[in-house]
Amino acid sequence: MEKSDMVIDYGSLQNLLGGLGDSVIMTDVKGMIIFMNKAAEELFEYSYNSDEPVSISDVMRLENVDTREKIISPVIRAMRSKKTMGLSKNIGFTRSDGAVYLSATCSPILDSNGAVKGCTAIIRDVTRIRTLERKVETDHYYMRSVFEAAKIGIVTLNVRGEIMDVNDPALETLNEDYIDIMGKISGMPFIVSTASKMAVVNRITASFVLSAITLSRLFWMTRLR
Repeated sequence: MEKSDMVIDYGSLQNLLGGLGDSVIMTDVKGMIIFMNKAAEELFEYSYNSDEPVSISDVMRLENVDTREKIISPVIRAMRSKKTMGLSKNIGFTRSDGAVYLSATCSPILDSNGAVKGCTAIIRDVTRIRTLERKVETDHYYMRSVFEAAKIGIVTLNVRGEIMDVNDPALETLNEDYIDIMGKISGMPFIVSTASKMAVVNRITASFVLSAITLSRLFWMTRLR
């Protein structure tokens, strides 16, 4: 493979960027790697040697982690468009220890005339964050299922006491429309003087979940059964 003709002071770059926790890769205009810091070598399990030309696409073998569909490197896209490019949510690669999710900021290197000379990519391993996000998404889906399937009336409020959500049994008991009740202060539609409406209060108060924390407790109790 042809060696890069872009000249850099590798020692200076290593002194400047070598100790960064984020992975840093620089390429020439052809997409050939001209610099990798230690973090990038560890992330991609590749030991860079400036005497052995290698393409960015051969080191960053990016794919949609969920579908395994290969994607075009954001480094190449950044140089083609002359704009900073990143990665969508589920992009990463498969390493010896499993799937790795990445975030990246890839910016083209331009000369004084605006011509593309290469690209700089700053890459982060966001696998832990993405795993936590997925757990939250799964838990939220389960909580929503519990909320909607509950046979009792459940209302969730924000810290100001405004109604943020309500399930069908609560709407039926309150004889209210979903859109009309959203955002109301909890005391306004329930604390009224007529005996018939007070009966509604008595019937539904015991079923209220007055905060997201209480709903969360209900969710975990349900899962533990």
